[in-house]
Amino acid sequence: MNLILTKWDSISNNLKLPVMKKLLLIIMVGFLSLSLYAQKELKETKVQPPHFRGVIIEKEKPVVEKSPICRYIEKELVYPQEVKDFFPEGVVVVQFTVNTDASVSDFVVTNSVAYELDNSVIDCLKGTNGMWIPGKVNGNYAAMEKKVYVKFDILDTPSLTELALSSYNTAVKRYQKGTKIQENINLAENKRIKKSERRFNRSLNHLDLATTYKPNDPSILFWQARNYNQLGDISKMNEKLEQYLEIINAQMAMEEFKDGYDLAVIIH
Repeated sequence: MNLILTKWDSISNNLKLPVMKKLLLIIMVGFLSLSLYAQKELKETKVQPPHFRGVIIEKEKPVVEKSPICRYIEKELVYPQEVKDFFPEGVVVVQFTVNTDASVSDFVVTNSVAYELDNSVIDCLKGTNGMWIPGKVNGNYAAMEKKVYVKFDILDTPSLTELALSSYNTAVKRYQKGTKIQENINLAENKRIKKSERRFNRSLNHLDLATTYKPNDPSILFWQARNYNQLGDISKMNEKLEQYLEIINAQMAMEEFKDGYDLAVIIH
């Protein structure tokens, strides 16, 4: 189910930013132009990303339904025993570096579900040391970053998309309640501020939960930006808008998972 409920060209109207804040939107548009320029420059550089080969290079015809690293993770990884009592669900995203000697390092969890699940993915990736064909830049080996997505799912429970949508809808309702409180002239100003801020913070909490189930969704990032705008946190708003634009510009969203090729799935 697609969570994208609004387009970028409507942000300036919906956010109701004052003049100074609207300047940020102009900067964001500039970001798109710079991105296109950077893509043009990169075309002159030949880049070959690192490739996971496993223990040995298989001679058999590769299975096209799943990337080699995802096949490896699905074979080696199981739900950690430490979470056997509650079995959290979600998509763990880990970024790491494939070095020129085929080793792996610099693991960073960019989307966390639970400490135990995050670590289980990192431990599994550490086991791929030496199993990579390093990336190249203009024919020369170079260290490069990779990112893996691992979905932990429980059978006979609502799908992660359904869970994400539930949290997302609750977040939007909290935001709308916050804006209504701001418009309530019958409340004293200090009460309007405190009550509305509580709603916006609760909205952010639900959006964080939605991200656990569905990372890199632009609509979630958009509503996070709106909440931070209402809370006056321009730095955080800027950060979320940049992420939003990067995803839209790269046409990522969740389309990268549409055939499941780059998503490892661990089922219990």
